Amino acid sequence: QALYAEKHYAETAEAIRVHLEKFPKSENRAEFLWTQGDCHFRLKEYEKAIPAYEAVLNEKKGRNLEESRYYLAVCLESLGRSEEAKEHLRKLAALPSDNEHLPRVYARQYLAVLAQNEGNSSGALAIYKPLLLLKALPAQLRRNLLLSAGALAFLPPVQDYSQAAEIYGAFVIEFPEDSQIRLIRRSLLTCLFFQKKYDDFLSAREDYQKRFPGAEQDWELD
Repeated sequence: QALYAEKHYAETAEAIRVHLEKFPKSENRAEFLWTQGDCHFRLKEYEKAIPAYEAVLNEKKGRNLEESRYYLAVCLESLGRSEEAKEHLRKLAALPSDNEHLPRVYARQYLAVLAQNEGNSSGALAIYKPLLLLKALPAQLRRNLLLSAGALAFLPPVQDYSQAAEIYGAFVIEFPEDSQIRLIRRSLLTCLFFQKKYDDFLSAREDYQKRFPGAEQDWELD
């Protein structure tokens, strides 16, 4: 534990290997295997991490089963074994998602990214939308979901300004001091304009110009 806490991942993985050779039926075998896999993952030794994560799944017990399946999928995808990765991600995504089972949420997010990379933007957005309804997610995860879903809705080929406005509106409320807030507010203005919601557009533009001095020079607002 001390080696792991101090981020000596290579030494930790080797110590666990030696320990499990001596005590193959250790009561904490699943936990040791998870830590071993995590060490290799952090070192980007994906080929070594895979058997550790698979061994955790084979144990069929322990508190890191879902985390192991998720990181196993990430390792497989990183090595170009996409179909195997998707199989594990889909198993997680098939389970109900909530803030107490984050690997399931991350699995759906990863599937959305893969769908987008394959040119299926509408399919990716469809994966994101139920995730946006989840409550009490970690702030960084919530932020990333809103940004990714908003961009998919805003840009071609989807370019659904109604959906984008809803997503960006939520972002503005929840992350008013975010580093991307100016860009998001401008995108929201575009959504309101092209939806012909001119009263809302003028109100939002006035607020935008007050918040960002010099914003009246933005060509999009002319």
